[in-house]
Amino acid sequence: MVALTRALPGRALAAIDALLSVHAQLLFSHKRWVGLGVLAAVSCRPRQTLLGLLALLGTTVVVRALSLANTIRYTPYGYNALLVGYMIGHDYAFDGVSLVLALSMGALCALVTAALSLLLSYFGWLPVLSAPFIVTAWFALGVAPHVALTGAPVAEPVWSNAAAALPPLFVQVLRALGSCVLSPSLATGACLLAALLLHSRIASLLAVAGSVLVSSLLELTQAPVSDSLSQLITCNAALAAMASAACGSSLPAAHGCWRCSRRCCLPSSHSASRNRCGGSAYRSTSCRGTSRCSA
Repeated sequence: MVALTRALPGRALAAIDALLSVHAQLLFSHKRWVGLGVLAAVSCRPRQTLLGLLALLGTTVVVRALSLANTIRYTPYGYNALLVGYMIGHDYAFDGVSLVLALSMGALCALVTAALSLLLSYFGWLPVLSAPFIVTAWFALGVAPHVALTGAPVAEPVWSNAAAALPPLFVQVLRALGSCVLSPSLATGACLLAALLLHSRIASLLAVAGSVLVSSLLELTQAPVSDSLSQLITCNAALAAMASAACGSSLPAAHGCWRCSRRCCLPSSHSASRNRCGGSAYRSTSCRGTSRCSA
């Protein structure tokens, strides 16, 4: 594996790393193995994988052509484009028309992301999250009836048989996790759960607990909602739990940085980009939002 990694050209390795990082962001992570797990999860429906990558390609071309960002790794362009492609692959089959639609909607998603980012910058630091995907998806759904798209095939019966053999609550949790990438199947949910475990045990526990809690409440109250809406509600509970875990994990580092900067970090006359504090250099890593003092 090490020899293969060294043999790869630098640009190819950087492209693979960026691709895996974009997929990992769907689970609020940047780890390569998490991104590989997400990619494997979506690969359970190959048409969604292909259309997602095509949408990502459309976004990348626009981002680089307009110099919107140096890389799509730490910006919201990549994962929003993937979700747009997954949405098209969820509803429609893979053919020439859906291919062109995915490329064009990916390009449009980059423009929508840039516009929303600029708009929110006037109100302080507010993340766009998946708002560009929602706007672009609604636009794509409005265009779809006017083009010759073919409906997606029905899910394989083998998964229906597996769902019948498993506890209903477990099936609901797996389908909710799969819905995070718009693929509510048992195989996708199981792969995403494995990827989430690679990312964080706390995030995995909170996501499963949130899904179980919401699903149980809907069952106990006998809420008059359809299965698809119940699945969507449970999916949002899992996403909220994962986001809470991601925010909570950054609090200790941010608190330590605040204490360090308040205690000893003062401006240095030797360098405008570094602050000295008794022989230590204060450095900030803006891409992850954390800072530290190091010798």
